[in-house]
Parts: sequence; C-alpha cells; structure tokens
Amino acid sequence: MSKRLQIDISDESFDRLKQLKETVESSSYADVTQKSYKLLEFVYKAKAEGKTLQTVDKDGTITEIVLT
Repeated sequence: MSKRLQIDISDESFDRLKQLKETVESSSYADVTQKSYKLLEFVYKAKAEGKTLQTVDKDGTITEIVLT
C-alpha cells in the first residue's frame, strides 16, 4: 500500500528536484525521492557503524566526505 505525501518546498528546492530527476533519468519525482531515501539511509548507517565515506578521482585523489 502506498501513502500520499504533500509538501511545500521553495522554488529553489523544486528546481534542484527537477534537475536531479533529469540527471538520474527518473520517471517521477516519487522515484527521485525513494532513491534519495535509500542513499541517505545507507550513508547514515555507515556513519553509525563508524565508517568513513570517500570519493576517489580518476587520478587517485581521495576526498573524505564529512557527515554532520
């Protein structure tokens, strides 16, 4: 069963949502939201487990992502 959620967001946030929908080639805003929830859950679970998150550039440069 699904639930309906209605929220108010700023124009800037909506523009970011639209851009993200295009970038990830999602079929709907709901799809973008669901993917975002999964990613956020993953990130904060890793943080709770004492893990660090990093990105690695093609040249091997490592950048740690600091979560607050």
